[in-house]
Amino acid sequence: MRTYEKWRNEQLRLIRSTNGALWDKEADNPECEKYTFEMLVRHILLHDSFHMYSMEEIWTLRNK
Repeated sequence: MRTYEKWRNEQLRLIRSTNGALWDKEADNPECEKYTFEMLVRHILLHDSFHMYSMEEIWTLRNK
């Protein structure tokens, strides 16, 4: 958890330090027609939320 916390704090620091132009800048991604930094950040958050939900579900089922 300490490693996760360290990396997450660094990730948030980098995201907060970006300028407005980066959020709309498009990148090449063979799986998407359009891919931006905003989409990348949203994907990271949704991915992490999915894992947190899965952990919560496992924890809930174990404590029945």
